[in-house]
Amino acid sequence: INAEYMGERISNKPSMSFDFIRGMVSGGRNRYIKDGYNLDLTYITPRIIASSFPASGFESTYRNKIADVVKFLNEKHPHSYKIYNLSGRKYNYALFDNQVYEFTCWGDHYSPPLHILFEIVDTIFKYLSANPKNIVFLHCNAGKGRTGTGISSALLFCGMIHNAQDALKYYSHKRFINGCGGVTQPGQLRYVKYFEQVLKGEIKSAPSKVLKQIVINFLPTHQAEIRPYIEIFQYTFDNLIYSTKTTHASQIAFKCVSSGSTKPFTQAKICPNISVVLTDDIYIKFYNNGSVKNSLIFRISFNTAFIGKDNKLAFTKKELEPDCIRKDPKFPEDFQAIILFSNICSACSNTKSIEEYCPTCLAGSKRSAENWFKIRGIIENHVMPKKTDNLIGDYLEYEKMKSEWKEDGDECNSALSDLEDYGQCCLEESKMAELGCCPLPKKPQSPKQACLLYTSPSPRDATLSRMPSSA
Repeated sequence: INAEYMGERISNKPSMSFDFIRGMVSGGRNRYIKDGYNLDLTYITPRIIASSFPASGFESTYRNKIADVVKFLNEKHPHSYKIYNLSGRKYNYALFDNQVYEFTCWGDHYSPPLHILFEIVDTIFKYLSANPKNIVFLHCNAGKGRTGTGISSALLFCGMIHNAQDALKYYSHKRFINGCGGVTQPGQLRYVKYFEQVLKGEIKSAPSKVLKQIVINFLPTHQAEIRPYIEIFQYTFDNLIYSTKTTHASQIAFKCVSSGSTKPFTQAKICPNISVVLTDDIYIKFYNNGSVKNSLIFRISFNTAFIGKDNKLAFTKKELEPDCIRKDPKFPEDFQAIILFSNICSACSNTKSIEEYCPTCLAGSKRSAENWFKIRGIIENHVMPKKTDNLIGDYLEYEKMKSEWKEDGDECNSALSDLEDYGQCCLEESKMAELGCCPLPKKPQSPKQACLLYTSPSPRDATLSRMPSSA
């Protein structure tokens, strides 16, 4: 937190305590502190704003107060803003003259359905193109992951930046102090890269694949053995289509062996007992079937459009979700999850348009075909602005910033993610414990952690149990 922010906080005694709490919870995010405002929002460009959730009630003690956000937008951008609610939660849209787009099928910490990501950036582009005074205001819960995924994709779609890596870095450097933060969930990072490939015409469709086998190398050492099962969700993160779960006694057990151990190497192999056809956006959760309680081990997300000719996807420890796993010593560094597929049709591939598919493949993936028709329509009707058009501004700043980026930016992002995890208070800690991840430090090691002790409620305070996690 910079000195200017500290000075303004101390001089504003009536709201000092809540401003302090909000500042601690927002962590390393750049706040808007001027003209009497102290808000967790950042101008990523002069026409694109990233923000945390506009909150009311108890939540407004650590998030932006909705009344302050209304006042800010009406004063700074009267009748010329659109809000993109990526949180999956509702609030009083009438306060914003109902100028709010909501997207409810994008879960917290999850990647979005690919066609939804295209719909978001397409409406952003059209609104910004309609009037040079128009601005867009994107938020999720913390204004970090889902917000950054949408904005990074918009930077690509609006022609300001031409590769996913730079778009993600630019967002990180604008939203966070010293660029230490940004999009950290592996699935969200993956989908910004997917977006770039589809936008550039490298991928045109998502052929269906048959799941053959999942191989897990070097099982995480949560306990002496695990009994893994999977749940597969298709199209959206809550649309369950298949599970290998049985009773605890009948679930196959595998002994957990560290890669550095002298004991024989153990693999866990999960094979579907029926033909499981996967198409488009896929979310797979890996659980341990416990004797008392089932626990999530990790999850992964992908789109079948990006499965290579070898019909194999491999995920390392750093590519597992949620991102706290990359810091979890229970997962060996050489951990790997390998998913093997087979083709339904050798003629239909991801480089062909949907209308080129055979009747069998089309009939078996109607919803996927609809999604990819939407994507294709958006791309075909899109005229990429020239850099000189400066549609969303800051192109020159991007060029300057790019020349100053350091090679260790990813480490900085990871370091801030550690602090961000802690900043989500007791709920985030309980989530990590449920996942079997390493526990958070018990003693405050930063101002943000000290704030958590300051704001920790009594056991009777059931409100905190409903605190949203970061996006």
